[in-house]
Amino acid sequence: MPGRAERPAPSLAQNIARGWDCLLANIGLRPGAALPADRNVLHFDEEVQALRRRSAIAADEARRQAAPTRTQSREDPSYGDTVRSANERAYAEDAKRFRCQQRKRN
Repeated sequence: MPGRAERPAPSLAQNIARGWDCLLANIGLRPGAALPADRNVLHFDEEVQALRRRSAIAADEARRQAAPTRTQSREDPSYGDTVRSANERAYAEDAKRFRCQQRKRN
């Protein structure tokens, strides 16, 4: 097309931005007018200061109330003592009796 000036190919960022604009437009969220510069729709200055005061007070109270977890005192078994299950004890007794019977026969 000789009459059209050549434009550089759009960048990846431009393609992504255009895709988002298309997606938002298709779901009915068209970009609206910008908010007035003098208006913060989330918080007013007084509200921000009050929120900061309340959050600082709440954080201080939480720090004062925090304590290490309390646990019941327990005695750990020593590493040398093995704790056997009932099956292990019964097997050990059977093996001991079997060895005694084998010695008596010999």
